[in-house]
Amino acid sequence: MQTLRVVAVLCLLLHSRSLSADVIALNFVDSGWTRVNGLHQQNNDNYFLGSDGSQETRNWFLFDLSSVTGNIVSAELRLSLPSYTSDDPSEDVGLFDVLTPPEILTAGTPSGSAQGMAVFDDLGTGVQYGLRTVTPDDAGSVLSFTLNANGVASLNAASSLWAVGGRMLTWDPDVDVEAIFGGTGSIPGSIRQLVLNTEAIPEPSSLVFAAVSGLVLTGRTLQRRRKP
Repeated sequence: MQTLRVVAVLCLLLHSRSLSADVIALNFVDSGWTRVNGLHQQNNDNYFLGSDGSQETRNWFLFDLSSVTGNIVSAELRLSLPSYTSDDPSEDVGLFDVLTPPEILTAGTPSGSAQGMAVFDDLGTGVQYGLRTVTPDDAGSVLSFTLNANGVASLNAASSLWAVGGRMLTWDPDVDVEAIFGGTGSIPGSIRQLVLNTEAIPEPSSLVFAAVSGLVLTGRTLQRRRKP
């Protein structure tokens, strides 16, 4: 009977190990903006979104996932929002996949650059990873964008650098100034963080768990047979 108790405790330990979970917070590797005319200033990590003179600007964020282990089950992008400049009561921000290689995404490009304009088009199109409505009341806070199933799947498929692009879905080309996230590159401690909830990948110990469970059942059966 004592042996069966030991075996049962071992089963619980192995089972709990296979279901362990962690929360991982990754700070950004780089961030930036690209304008519709292709302009991108390298080493300017401001993530301005919208327009300040009738030219639309989209942003992007780059993270390093090489240290992440286990299966990602949920994720959120956390961003400091120091300012909201729009006459509209709210603006919708969408997150999208980024197909542009990191070395091109982060490279500086001048106005009129075909490469820069291709990056701009990439940032606001493709597979959507998330959506959030932003209001003036959010200014001065840290916004949280929950990634959808497509975003989580993309994270699990990545092994090193991973990027996400942002676009103001409600941007109006007839309005000169309609912007959020202005001045973020000059604010110390501006948060650009990816928070991941991970679940450990089942280890071979799960097979041991199954085998030990079988031994427990067998032992109980033998005990019953031995009773008069």
